[in-house]
Amino acid sequence: MAIYAKIKIKRKNKNKEETCIALLNTGSSLKPISIDIRVLPIPYIIVPKELALELGVVLEKLPKKDKYYVDENIYEVCMYDLEDKPVVCIDIQYLFIEEGLDRILLPIEFLMKAKIKLDIETLSWEHKGKKVKSIFEGKDIRKIDKKLLRFTPYIDLVD
Repeated sequence: MAIYAKIKIKRKNKNKEETCIALLNTGSSLKPISIDIRVLPIPYIIVPKELALELGVVLEKLPKKDKYYVDENIYEVCMYDLEDKPVVCIDIQYLFIEEGLDRILLPIEFLMKAKIKLDIETLSWEHKGKKVKSIFEGKDIRKIDKKLLRFTPYIDLVD
C-alpha cells in the first residue's frame, strides 16, 4: 500500500483546475542532472498526458526532454485532508508530463518544498503537526468520486 492524497492543480492566471488523487512518492524523482546533485532543488510534479490536456496544456508547444514534456508555467498545487479542507498549497515551477503514465506523482522535491513528512507505519502524511491518513486508509473507496480515481490503480475497483 502507498500513501495517496487528494490534490487540486490550478494553472496560475487561468481558470483551468483539476482535482484528483496523487501518489506521495519519494522514489519518483527525475534522473539527476549530475553526480553532485541528489535532487532537483525545484518543486515539480509528474502527471499523465491526459491530465495535462484537461488542464489546457498544448503539448505541441512544449519542449521535450527525454520522456517528459516540460511545462514551465506556474501551477498552484494544494493537498487536502479527509474532510476536503486544504492543508497546504504551494506553487510549482514545472509540470513534467509523461506519456503512458497512469498516476500523478508528487516527488520528494515537492514534498520537501511543501514541508510534508511521510509516516509509512501509519500510511499518513503530516504538515506542521497535522497528520492526514492516506485517502484510501481514511475513506471507503466506494464513497470516493470516481472522477478523482481516474489516475489511480483503484479506478477499476469502483462500479
